[in-house]
Amino acid sequence: MAHPELMKVRSVEGSNAAQAAATGSQALSQRQHIENEIVSTEESFVESLRYLGNEYEQPLRRQLKTSSGPSIFSREELDVIFADTAIIRNFNESLLSDFHHSQHPVDGEEEAEEEVPPATASTAISSRTRTTDPTRAYMYSPSLPSIIKTRAPFMKIYTAYVRSHSYCAYYCMRP
Repeated sequence: MAHPELMKVRSVEGSNAAQAAATGSQALSQRQHIENEIVSTEESFVESLRYLGNEYEQPLRRQLKTSSGPSIFSREELDVIFADTAIIRNFNESLLSDFHHSQHPVDGEEEAEEEVPPATASTAISSRTRTTDPTRAYMYSPSLPSIIKTRAPFMKIYTAYVRSHSYCAYYCMRP
């Protein structure tokens, strides 16, 4: 029979392990919630960029080409107003695609059951997926933070767009 003090120690150790597991689970759940929110926000942003192009830019450019009379905006004004929006939309669609891939295995892949050994893991790679094809060892998809870090230098495309805002406002507010 075990000593009563030893039983208390084992009970506390088990309790600490359960608390640690619960804390780790909560942290993982919180991280997943944050990642889901980032993806949801990006989906909304991409949808807004598509709407901008489909409902405003394309009709205004069509009107400019097909109208024999005066247009609302000149070609130069439209170029300023919609400067880099197609580039920004394409960038964000690609970014969103990467986000989706990082959260869901590609067809033919399943969730990884084991972690990548540190010696083979790149800092920008997560062990989220592996292929079920036996001829290919493992295929990993990047984690959301690594995608953002990798893509951060390309986010300079927003600078020109933001800088042209005062010109856009001028063209849009004039009588």
